[in-house]
Amino acid sequence: MYKRLPFIIPVFIFSFVLLGGMLTIMTSFTVAPLYAVAPSTNNQKDLTGNTNTFTDVFPLYLTATMLMEQLNNGNLVELTPVMTNWWFDHFYILPEEASYTLWLNNKYQPAGSRVAVEQHLQSEDGLIWYNRTDTNLVDNVPDSNFLRGIRQVIKEGDLYHGWEAACCNLVDGYSVAKIRYISSTDGIMWTIVNDPALNSGEDFNVRKEGSIYQMWATPSSPNSSWNGPRMLRYRTSTQPGSGWGHWATGGTAVNVDGEEVRLQNRVLKLTDGTYQLFYRPYQAANSQLINLAVSSDGINFTQIVSGLVDYANILPDYFVLEDFMVVNIAGEDRFYFTYIDIFNQGRIAVVRPEQAIMGLTAVNDGPTPLGDITVLTATITNGTNVQYTWNFGDGQTGDGMTTTHIYPDVGTYMAVVTATNSVSTLTATTTVEIVDVAISGLTAMNDGPTLWGNVTTLSADAVSGTGVNYTWDLGDNTIVTGAVVTHTYALTGIYTAVVTASNTANVLSANTAVVVYTEPPPTLFYALYLPIVHYAAAPPPLFPVQISPANPFRPVNQMGEVFYTANVQIPGDVPSEGRFYLSSSPTQVEPIVVDDRLTLQVGSTTYFVYQFAESNDPLPSPEIVEVPRQVVETMAGQSIMVVFQDIFGTNVGSSQVWLIWEP
Repeated sequence: MYKRLPFIIPVFIFSFVLLGGMLTIMTSFTVAPLYAVAPSTNNQKDLTGNTNTFTDVFPLYLTATMLMEQLNNGNLVELTPVMTNWWFDHFYILPEEASYTLWLNNKYQPAGSRVAVEQHLQSEDGLIWYNRTDTNLVDNVPDSNFLRGIRQVIKEGDLYHGWEAACCNLVDGYSVAKIRYISSTDGIMWTIVNDPALNSGEDFNVRKEGSIYQMWATPSSPNSSWNGPRMLRYRTSTQPGSGWGHWATGGTAVNVDGEEVRLQNRVLKLTDGTYQLFYRPYQAANSQLINLAVSSDGINFTQIVSGLVDYANILPDYFVLEDFMVVNIAGEDRFYFTYIDIFNQGRIAVVRPEQAIMGLTAVNDGPTPLGDITVLTATITNGTNVQYTWNFGDGQTGDGMTTTHIYPDVGTYMAVVTATNSVSTLTATTTVEIVDVAISGLTAMNDGPTLWGNVTTLSADAVSGTGVNYTWDLGDNTIVTGAVVTHTYALTGIYTAVVTASNTANVLSANTAVVVYTEPPPTLFYALYLPIVHYAAAPPPLFPVQISPANPFRPVNQMGEVFYTANVQIPGDVPSEGRFYLSSSPTQVEPIVVDDRLTLQVGSTTYFVYQFAESNDPLPSPEIVEVPRQVVETMAGQSIMVVFQDIFGTNVGSSQVWLIWEP
């Protein structure tokens, strides 16, 4: 049943509007263009008949789509007549529990060749139909008679009552339409109870109120459906197929504001007892409109909406209207039309109401790390044919119910979505927070060991992180900031420098051991390795200690690759004199090479870093590397972590590395 929707139309759109497909499941056909139809409140009345007090505006009907048929192979196609050049005529849709049943007349029209077949279809949504089955209501003898089809069905228990426009007989050169009553237990095989029963026009409606059947129909004159008075008449009977009285003169004439109703019409009744009449006005200027009138007695109607549906605009390929019906499906009043298009093809379409937008909200999936995609989503609780536009709050715009955006900077943005259709516009906002990329992989290093009085350079690096601030505690009560800092320590010793990296996402710390010594670097390298003096009963020598075997040189897998790690135990008893070197030979001081950085650390503290200089050759040049005594003594007796890492270039690898002692 058609009910007024509780909203006010704030905006009417008079221009032609192209909107996206209303039925997203129907991808195999083209959606017809939409046209904005704007009934004026000047020609609307409330249910009491008073003008200018109409507060609840009916929805606009703007979108026509063809009904679809799901074939046995699963394909979706437009629901078309059974044969080329056939048309659709009368039809009826009956809600049955969780599904809908459609009786649809298919006919071939030319005089002298008229044939017809009534078909039975089912649907769960009123849009896609399946199980198309021929009923036994068939007129397969080409002549001037033809079935226009079932126009009304009432189901009581397991019995279907049907009323069908039976045939048009030529009488004195004129056609006379008649109504016959039929019944069925399955909706497919029908029994013709009386054939024909009543002279009538082509459009009729039947309801049952208790034990009384009510009928509204346009009567025929004795010799023609088209000559003589054809005003819609109301009559009652206690029997579905008889007792209606004299057709041309019986019953009561039905009017809208005192004027007759002659063309296609449908009558519904609301639960409050109000009758609703959807009808084509007889006036030629308005004959392509569907108006709505209401009545308390089903006889004297008052028009409250003019042009509720303008099917000539909604069906842009329309040529001849055959029939229409309004059906409430899932709480939504839909108009169904059978018509002939400009190519003489029979078609059946549905027009769904344009409903005001309600309950618009906007959300996003932030906080979003800088440089990542933010997903913004709008939702509504009600509304049809809605278009969404976004202002992201940074000068950029977008569209869609769900959209994505990359914001340029860290900060807070107010994104605004505007939802629009032909009857309403709403806006909603969502706060988008863009944060720094979290800091990870923080390391600290220095270029020591540093000879006392010289400058030590300390640097911090992170694998990821944006907007990072670095603060150093250099271990001697000195605080400085920056990713790379320099400092001259006042005293010799080993200092633990701690760097703290922070941004809006997180805080991390790392440290590095800075060795400041007074011993001058070696100026003489011994040609021979002089091992510790051994006695037969003495324990095995403490040195050399293997730091790593040789790692064959190869191309890097990725820049910054760590290609070797190991745990090495440093002896606890370190000789009190002599020097310590990293050597490629266990017996004498020989240059080593690591492509590109060698690090010795205990736990999270880095005690020694040596980075080989970048060269024009594929590999760095081998170098003599001394490890300061203070570093060895600090690491003595501990398990140290050895790390070889690529820094630049395209290769990784190392010579074998030993920690040796020279007296």
